[in-house]
Amino acid sequence: MNKKKHIDGYLEVTHKCNQNCAFCSFPPKNDGMSFKELKEKVMRFKEKNVSEIVLTGGEPTINPDLPKLIKLISDQGLPSRLITNGVKLADKCFVKKLIDSGLGRVALSFHTHKKDISEKLSGVPGNFEKYILAMENMTELKLWFDINTTITSLNLPYLPDTVKFIAANFPKTAFISFNFVDAVGNSKNNFAIVPKISSAEYHLTKIFHACKNCGIEFHIERVPLCYMHYFETRSSEAHKFINDEFILISRKEKDFNPVRHKPGAKINGYTKSEPCKICLLNDICAGLPEDYAEMYGTGELYPRFKSIQSVLAQETNRKFVKENQQWQKSQTENTLL
Repeated sequence: MNKKKHIDGYLEVTHKCNQNCAFCSFPPKNDGMSFKELKEKVMRFKEKNVSEIVLTGGEPTINPDLPKLIKLISDQGLPSRLITNGVKLADKCFVKKLIDSGLGRVALSFHTHKKDISEKLSGVPGNFEKYILAMENMTELKLWFDINTTITSLNLPYLPDTVKFIAANFPKTAFISFNFVDAVGNSKNNFAIVPKISSAEYHLTKIFHACKNCGIEFHIERVPLCYMHYFETRSSEAHKFINDEFILISRKEKDFNPVRHKPGAKINGYTKSEPCKICLLNDICAGLPEDYAEMYGTGELYPRFKSIQSVLAQETNRKFVKENQQWQKSQTENTLL
């Protein structure tokens, strides 16, 4: 029997935001969709058999119709996931309202455990404490949350310690999604905030090992596989290529833009260079983001001579080891009981 393909439906709830992040790739706009328009999008997602609706923005929590929208999605028998900066989730009553409406999962942006750097990145003094309170509220109310972290020149050296901070203070956090900063929007006007990938390699490797040592699963987006040694399947793009993933994106101005990651295919917004042609991982690597290549060129790309088969075998072994560790832990817990 063929396994049903997982399709994520991304719905932009608003273009407005309550922060002014130094790295924001989509600076806030004062337009958005009415609840009627959002309802129509949800019903069309249902017709297209999406597996989950991901609520994004802007900052979706500032849309007053968010609880009603989540309930609508839940009433259609679909799960919803909220991507948020977490500021409004510092209000425990608001978090409970979202849970009661049917929200089952949150992806919360947390870019550093260092308050001074956090405030430089968000552009809003005082919000760091709100991020912490948001995570405490979700932990207390048993709302499943993951972490989204944008990698910039400011936070890069401290991210291994940020991973350890998350593991120590919020041990139920099972997943971190890293995104190498987009060189568009606010970042394009703030050149120094975008590190060169080749210069960042040392810190990236430390981040990967920190996640591994803390038992936290992770993916990273916008980093080519020539800088992902031994962690190739933690690349978001490679993961999507390997699983032939398909997503739908719905915006006010552009409806249901399909994005499919088929092995060997070119992804819109990415580019490669001559050395990629002889790279054995070329079919599961997206290359460099075009905005990054426009800023720094493609000279950092180089070929890898590790086969895709060995990458897949490495992933299979990793899953086996993890499952075995989980089994051993469950046996220990049962013995203690």
